[in-house]
Amino acid sequence: MSSSGRAPIFILSCYRTGSTLMRYIFDTHPDVYSPPEVSLGDAAAQLAHLEAGLIGFKLDPARLDQLPAESVAGIRAVLGGRMDAATARHGKRLWCEKSPSNLASLGLLRLVFPEARFVCLYRHAFDVVQSLLRGMMYRLPDLQPYLITHKVHQVSAALDYWNGRTLAQMALEAQAPDRCVRVRYEDLVANPEESVRRVFSSLGLSWNEALLKAVFTAPHDQGRQDHLIVLTRSIHGESLGGGHDLPLDGVPPEVLSATRQILEALGYPERPQPACRPTPVDTPGTPSRTPHWLFETHLTERMRTDLASVKAIRSSYRFEILGDGGGTWVVDPQQRKVLTGQAPASCKIEISAADLFAVASGRLHPFKANEQGRLQFHGNINVYEIDALMQLLRLSSP
Repeated sequence: MSSSGRAPIFILSCYRTGSTLMRYIFDTHPDVYSPPEVSLGDAAAQLAHLEAGLIGFKLDPARLDQLPAESVAGIRAVLGGRMDAATARHGKRLWCEKSPSNLASLGLLRLVFPEARFVCLYRHAFDVVQSLLRGMMYRLPDLQPYLITHKVHQVSAALDYWNGRTLAQMALEAQAPDRCVRVRYEDLVANPEESVRRVFSSLGLSWNEALLKAVFTAPHDQGRQDHLIVLTRSIHGESLGGGHDLPLDGVPPEVLSATRQILEALGYPERPQPACRPTPVDTPGTPSRTPHWLFETHLTERMRTDLASVKAIRSSYRFEILGDGGGTWVVDPQQRKVLTGQAPASCKIEISAADLFAVASGRLHPFKANEQGRLQFHGNINVYEIDALMQLLRLSSP
C-alpha cells in the first residue's frame, strides 16, 4: 500500500499505447489523482540502490525480493508519501501512476506496493511500432538496449521491445488476476463508456456518465506526456491501423514469431485494419465562410475576446493556404494583428483551405494532419502555442 494505507493504481503499458488518454480519464474521476509521467519505477530503483548502499547490502537486480524489509519500507515511505501528499493537495483519496517505463521495474514496484492494482493496457504491436518510428526510437531510454541488440534495425528493436513488455504484463495478469484488469486501446476508443465503466467497476470506483464528457475540459497537471493530448478534444480512433503496412523486411524470424503468438493470445489479427480516413471537405455554407473571412474577420474578433489564448502565444505565424480561396496571412497575436502577404513570421504553417476548415471545426486534429502530410509546420514550433492558436481559430460550429 501507499503510506496512507490505500491501494494505489498503476497503468501498465508500452509507449504509444494510449496511457496518456487513460491517465486523463482516471484523473477526471473525483476520487483519483493521476499525474503526468513521474517514472515511479525508475525512482524506486534508484532508492533501492541508495537503501542497499547505506546498509552495505549487495543488491542483485534479479533478486529484489531479498532487499531487506527495512529498505523496502524506506522506499515506500518516500515514494508513497510524496504521491499521497500530491493526492491530498488535489482533494482526492487515491493515486494512479501511468509511466510506461514502470514495466522495467515491475517486480520492485510490486514489492514496495504489494496491494497495488494494475490496469494492463494493450495496443496492436504494429500500430505501436509505427508510432514509435515517428521520431521516438532514439529519444526513449527503454528502447536503447533493443536498438543495440538489433544493430539499429528499428522495426526489429521496436517489436522486440513490445514483445518483452507485453509478456511482462500478461505474466502479471496470470500471477495476480484479482489485481489486474485488461483493456485494449482499440476497444477503449471504439466504445469508451463500456470500457471505462468495466475498468472502474473492477477497481471499485464509482461511475458517472458525465465523466467522459469532462475528460478534455477538466484541469490536468502538465508534464512529461504525449504532447498530442493538449490538442485532443474527444476520444477517437484516428490513429488505429497505422501499422497495417509496416515493413517487416529484416526482422528476425524468432522476433516475428513471438509477436504473432502474443497478438493471437490478445485476440488481435496478424495486421491491424487501416482506419477509414476520408479527406474532410468543408461543408458548403455562406459565401463569406472562406479563408479570407476566417483570418480577417473571425480570427480578428477571437483575438479581441479570447485574451487567455492570445497571452499564451509569443510567436507570429504565417499561414500559407493552398487551393480554392487560398492565400497567405500572418497572424501576430501579441500585436492583435492579421496581415496579408509574405510578411516575416517566426513560424510557417502550410495547409489546404478544406483541411484548414476541418481543423477549425474540430473534425481534423492538427498533429494528425501533420503526420498524414496534410499540414506542414516550419520553424521552431511550440506545441502549447499551437494549442492556443487552434483555440483562436476554433469555430463554434462546423
